[in-house]
Parts: sequence; structure tokens; C-alpha cells
Amino acid sequence: MEGKIPGRTGDSHPSLAPFEIFAAKDGRIIIAAGNDTLFMLMADALGSPALALDPRFMSNDLRCSNRPAMVAAIEAITTREPIEHWIAKLNEAGVPCSPINTIDKLFDHPQLKARNMIVKVKGQGHRHIRTAGNPIRLTGYADNDVETPAVSPGLNQHREAILNELMATHGAYANAAPDDDMPTDIDAAGSLPRAAE
Repeated sequence: MEGKIPGRTGDSHPSLAPFEIFAAKDGRIIIAAGNDTLFMLMADALGSPALALDPRFMSNDLRCSNRPAMVAAIEAITTREPIEHWIAKLNEAGVPCSPINTIDKLFDHPQLKARNMIVKVKGQGHRHIRTAGNPIRLTGYADNDVETPAVSPGLNQHREAILNELMATHGAYANAAPDDDMPTDIDAAGSLPRAAE
């Protein structure tokens, strides 16, 4: 709008403030108080209503212009208490916020458990790994099974079926293996098994 190409902003929003990560006593949190009302609610939740009355921070434009001073003022408060203290206070005030989770906290997060987002996957060995499941939920389809490991296909396990399905109809491919060597999970037309509908 001003004819200037914006530079990189890191973890902050270029035109909303505060909308970024702040240090707490035991980690980092993100606070998204990107309008004047949320900023006043945030200042109250932090126990510093005077922050909202600071002339440098009276509007979103001023907060963006004075971002380094605003971040320093907020972190002077947030570093006094642990993450959970601020998350509880900000949530109670209705200010969008979240902890920045480490991987160990992520896998045990109640929201991810409630949505069955952490699933088990197993390769050719006996050991399974935990990983993110599909976040998309559709009515009529089964939810992620978090207890039974999904088995990934082995190297070349479905090679013949894939080549047959994609190329045989054009006369560009003939099965390299005799029919009696074809995997048992391929139908008579040479197609791979489809997901349950």
C-alpha cells in the first residue's frame, strides 16, 4: 500500500500487534491480541492495565510502530510466571493464546488425544512409531484408530498392481510376474484394494 516491499517479520504478524511469541518463566507462549479490545483485555490479564494506557501502545498502528518496546514491556511481565499461569489468565480473559509446545508435550496434549490425532504406524519390523494422523474428519468415515498400528507397504509390495492399473489399459505394460505370483490383495482386474467406503 505504501509502495514498500515488506521485510521478514519472523514469528510476528506484520500488521497486528501483539501477535507473536513471548518468553514466560519456563518457556514461550504466543499471544494474539491483534486489536485494541484484545490488547486491553490482555493488559488486564497480565495484571498491568496501565500497559493499555501507554501512549506508545494506544492503537494497533502505534503498537506495530513501537513493537520492540511493546515486546520488552510485555516480556517484563510474562517472564515472572510460568506458561500455564499466563495461559489460564489469558484464556479466562478471552485473549487468544497458546503455549509453544515441545515434542514431548505435543504428543501428550489433551486436544490431540481427544481428536485421536496421534496414531501408530509400523513398517516391516515389529517396532511402531507415533506420528500425526489425518486431521480431516468426514461424516460416515471411521475415526483414526490410535491403538492398532497402520502398516506401511513394503518396498515394491504393490509395484505390479500400480503399473498394471496405470499402464496396462493403454497396452503399455504387461505383468512381469505370472498370475499365480500376483499379490493376494489385488483384484482380478489388477487393481489395488480401495479404502473401505
